[in-house]
Amino acid sequence: MQINRIALALAFSPRLEANLAEAARLNKLFQSHLYLIHVGDYTAGNEQELQQLLERFNLTKQNCTVLWQEGETVDTILETCKERHTDLLITGALEKEGLLQYYMGSVARQLSRKAQCSVLMLTEPSTEPHPFRNIVVSGGESSHTADTIALAMHLAKLEKANKVDIIQESEYHNIARLSSENKTADEVDQIKQEFISEDKEKLDEILSCTDCGSLKIERHHLEGKPGFAISNYAREHEADLLVLSSPDKILNLLDRLFTHDIEHVLANLPCSVLIVHHENLN
Repeated sequence: MQINRIALALAFSPRLEANLAEAARLNKLFQSHLYLIHVGDYTAGNEQELQQLLERFNLTKQNCTVLWQEGETVDTILETCKERHTDLLITGALEKEGLLQYYMGSVARQLSRKAQCSVLMLTEPSTEPHPFRNIVVSGGESSHTADTIALAMHLAKLEKANKVDIIQESEYHNIARLSSENKTADEVDQIKQEFISEDKEKLDEILSCTDCGSLKIERHHLEGKPGFAISNYAREHEADLLVLSSPDKILNLLDRLFTHDIEHVLANLPCSVLIVHHENLN
């Protein structure tokens, strides 16, 4: 999975400089083309401020295009990304939202739920950005896991990451208990271990077909609610980046009321989050 076109959802906010610095770094890292999408009124003052930042971060017409757009913010950004065949959309995001924002959806969360490209949500952008060196990747049960791990490894190699943790999470004990009536505790535990072994074999097969280079990779099985467990792990281990597969469908309000796995992460971001989109999202 290549990243040839990157877009940044641009807002003239206190985080503008930091978000642009991060986008410029990643644009150089991937050797891609950067689209800056601003939805709102155009002013000469804003253009002048932006031009000064572009010069500071060595963004020129050869590697960057500024798009001044009008319309509803989320829909316009998504439509522009579609028109420009964007591979990755970058947006700033608060770590945690209030209850009303969560159910109504902030701009960053709406983009992450509806985008038809991969989305990087930056929680602590910096004017002097650093590489993602401590990366946590979901290796969970998904038809997209192989592609997600492949992109994560590609990024980790570019970043010269210190380590990559691949997490397989499930409520193994509950699954084993529910699938085995009239079993003893030892028999339930044996079934649980069989589930873990099956997941390990699936991950072995994926990694055997993935170019991991000389990366230091650690693998972990977590017992707990998918989404919630990996989010806690990323926070406790001070990850720089959490990489997840996009859901198999576009998320809506029901997925927040009856929580989809990824909503546990979006509710309280443990660090910057990369949601890897896959073509068959519908």
